[in-house]
Amino acid sequence: MNLEQFINDFLSLNPHPSKEQVEWLAFSLGISDLDKPEFIETTLSASAKKCKLCALTETERVLINDYDPALTETDNLLINDGDNLNNEHSIGNQQELSQDGIIEETSIEGFLYHNEKL
Repeated sequence: MNLEQFINDFLSLNPHPSKEQVEWLAFSLGISDLDKPEFIETTLSASAKKCKLCALTETERVLINDYDPALTETDNLLINDGDNLNNEHSIGNQQELSQDGIIEETSIEGFLYHNEKL
């Protein structure tokens, strides 16, 4: 088995090796200190070439808050369940409704005043 084939087999088992892992591989294969830097560079560059870019899934886009709510499926919208809403995306009286069960005198008076019952 030649060295290139061995590197390809190693990368099929470990597609993203660290430099330390490649150094240990070189040590295990008995590669001399003179050839070691070239072996490490060759292995890490082969690993980088095999790296593939792929688009984010809809779920991942929701998790990083990079999505259009009108075009996203409801199941995916429930992942965040309103956790990432800021003032720009808040709906109605969400800030007031988040204070579950807390009643303040001023809020009752304000409510009555605005509904002309006071």
